[in-house]
Amino acid sequence: AQDGERQFSYDRDKSAARELFRDDYAESLSNFLKDIDLLYLSGISVAILPPHGRESLLNLLQTLRRAGVIIVYDPNYRAVLWSSPGEARDWSERVYLEADVAVPGFDDEKALFDDATPEQACNRLAGLGITEVVMKNGPSPCHVAAGQDIVCFAMKFPDRVVDTTAAGDSFNAGYISSRLCGYDVAASVRAGQLLAARVIQYPGAIIPHDATPPLYRIIK
Repeated sequence: AQDGERQFSYDRDKSAARELFRDDYAESLSNFLKDIDLLYLSGISVAILPPHGRESLLNLLQTLRRAGVIIVYDPNYRAVLWSSPGEARDWSERVYLEADVAVPGFDDEKALFDDATPEQACNRLAGLGITEVVMKNGPSPCHVAAGQDIVCFAMKFPDRVVDTTAAGDSFNAGYISSRLCGYDVAASVRAGQLLAARVIQYPGAIIPHDATPPLYRIIK
């Protein structure tokens, strides 16, 4: 479309990720991940797993969190991957209960939980015990609940939008990497916004290497 939006079809039945929580893999996966600093996952990863795989994933998140691993979750709701909105809502809430940081899009929260505003969505997620809620909202301001107050960050949208594929993932990458580098929430939100704005000016999800600005330059 002229505004850079696209339509997608999915064929996840043979995804390698579906095999991660087979009985003979689960223990080795837990051992492999036990020394990481942070684990990021999306609702797509949850959706494509069979029921026993989803339970194994939750057990893994609980184990890693007890070991001090930061859990970051983006529901990234795709209706076609779930049997019903109710199933997606129930599983998303179960994962949220294991998350330290949430980076959802407001459209997803509105669709799944009927939140009327980004502020309402932030308050609901903070009420689940999530210490850092970063609510993306396309070209609209980003809302963050990482303390007592909800802070709003305006989004400067580029004049030229070619392809919005991976806009949310790009924001997440900029935000999470900045936080891991020790930057505060405000600087990290700005990094996420600027990286997403850069990515949507190119076709496809992965932009040319020479078009990717260094993290320090984004934050400055």
